[in-house]
Amino acid sequence: MGKYVIRTSSTMKEKLDVQFARAIYACNIPFSAAENPEMKKLMTMARGGSYNPPTRQALSGKLLDKVSEDCEEVIKENLNGRQVTLVQDGWSNVHNNPIIGSCLHTGKKAFFVRAVDTGSEKKTAEYIAELTKTEIERCEVQYGCKVIGFVSDNEAKMLRTRAIIQESNGIEVVGCAAHYLNLVQKDVTPKTVVARVVEVQKYFKNCHQPQGWLREKVGSVKPQLPNDTRWGSHVACVDTFLRNYSHYIAIRSEHSDEIDPDVAKLIDNIAIYRNAKSLLDQLKLVAIALDKLQADACSLGDGVHIWLELAAAEELKPYRDVIMKRFSQWLTPAHMVAYMSHPKHKGRGLTSQQEETAQQWLAQKNPQFLPPLLMMQIQDERLPKTMFMEEVVSSLSPASWWLLMGKKVAKEEPLPDGLIELMSQLHRLPTSSASIERLFSSFGLVQSKIRNQLGNEKAAKLVKCYRMLRSPTDDDWE
Repeated sequence: MGKYVIRTSSTMKEKLDVQFARAIYACNIPFSAAENPEMKKLMTMARGGSYNPPTRQALSGKLLDKVSEDCEEVIKENLNGRQVTLVQDGWSNVHNNPIIGSCLHTGKKAFFVRAVDTGSEKKTAEYIAELTKTEIERCEVQYGCKVIGFVSDNEAKMLRTRAIIQESNGIEVVGCAAHYLNLVQKDVTPKTVVARVVEVQKYFKNCHQPQGWLREKVGSVKPQLPNDTRWGSHVACVDTFLRNYSHYIAIRSEHSDEIDPDVAKLIDNIAIYRNAKSLLDQLKLVAIALDKLQADACSLGDGVHIWLELAAAEELKPYRDVIMKRFSQWLTPAHMVAYMSHPKHKGRGLTSQQEETAQQWLAQKNPQFLPPLLMMQIQDERLPKTMFMEEVVSSLSPASWWLLMGKKVAKEEPLPDGLIELMSQLHRLPTSSASIERLFSSFGLVQSKIRNQLGNEKAAKLVKCYRMLRSPTDDDWE
């Protein structure tokens, strides 16, 4: 009978326990699920009655340590020997404890590396800068990488922090383009129009009877409200208002004696609908640009191009000055040089003053860096023509393009020492701190109001496992 019985050896049990734990962490399932009778029955049946799944204590202890260490090894393999950017921001967890989170960004993908509970420390620019310096040193030792840049949000305190870090560490520091563009979304949204739209939306979202009337309408959608901390919520608010507008009119007619008279007046006002429709066209352009800026693979040069493209949009012509004001708040000489050295964009759209500022910045790095940049911009005949073919420019990242260009001209007229390294650094800097914002969302899922007994250290391990184990293939970690 032995050949018909599935036996689970101690070695096999260890492997099964680890795999069971990986599944629990990847799906963000509470530890208590392991001791649910139905779960235990399922796992026992799967091995013919010879396997008992690990306990919740094991899942929250030794198995979490094991899987977290495995994830750390994968991160090390991906970061070892690479140039990376430290992306950092702070938030309050479910216990209202102040947390500063850190990601390392390769230019294509971000890896969560740490979350520090800062306790009672006063969050001054000097304190955060010192914390950041310590984290840079730790990451370079822990992961064998080289931190070449720092990205944070644009709070006044963080502006000062970036200045301190740049002065003391000598790395490139940039602000978050997405945060500035989110302000543009507010700038182009007339308060009077939004206030009226919101009043109608709140009525059908929060009042039970109107909510029921709306749900009865085929094709209706749940009204959305704007939220300053949730990017894109202004678009969702106006969009759902317009999609429901025909239903609002029908409800206004069918329930004229019951509907709130103030809301009825707003529904009757066709000007509100027209203004909302025009506003949505504008907000969608900003939202599309915002999505592009938040992409992990969006480089500094691409970010500048997205801003200039948005400012040139005909629908946003009345707000061009506002857009350019926010753009200028984000823009630094490093951004301009990245845009000018981008093989696809070559600095198109920059003003003469901006070009001059960028050239001076580059010349301060090394006067010999300037001629190759100018030659590249005009596609000088001394440079290989094939490097400017659309197929080449579109298929290579800017950093790879410069590396290949350096190899092609090395024999005849080599590029100045250090130029390729500078280009590599500039074009690997992300345009935003969106990767850390996504980390906040993961923490919110793991360390939730329901799972509020998790400490910061354990929550950080779970978040690391959750984010790493969700990647379907190793290729996604490159």
